[in-house]
Amino acid sequence: MAHEVIQWMQNVERAFAGLNSNTGTLSRQMMQQFARGSALSGFNASVMQLATPTRLQTVASAQAAVNADDGTDVARANGLAAHLVAMQALTDITVLDLQALGAAIVDAAVHDMVAVLLSTKILQLERVKQHLRRKVRKPIDMGIRTYLMHTIRIN
Repeated sequence: MAHEVIQWMQNVERAFAGLNSNTGTLSRQMMQQFARGSALSGFNASVMQLATPTRLQTVASAQAAVNADDGTDVARANGLAAHLVAMQALTDITVLDLQALGAAIVDAAVHDMVAVLLSTKILQLERVKQHLRRKVRKPIDMGIRTYLMHTIRIN
């Protein structure tokens, strides 16, 4: 199961790269096609949860840049003010259009989705299954029914 999920993640990353989805909006639209059911709703919730603090941080950094400006260069001050207005106009969805931030939000949401879908003990379970397949044998002095009952109990 872990192998399938890792392969799925690699396929999603290849699809993002192959279809040139370099913004979070495009990647989010593709994930709407790739996921279904609870995985999709978890992904959408994670995107919204990650987008809000990112949007607030971009507004705060734009405000800090305006506050730090000494006002000697009028063109620069006007540019910073325009940038602040643009950042304040962002919503949780439109923040995904920002080149690096939007893609980072979607990547984090995909990883959150996979973490929720994967059992926390999946790697440990894989090792146990591998041990059972390769090394566990019926002892000579144990009956077949007893061995079968032990195996059923383990499963």
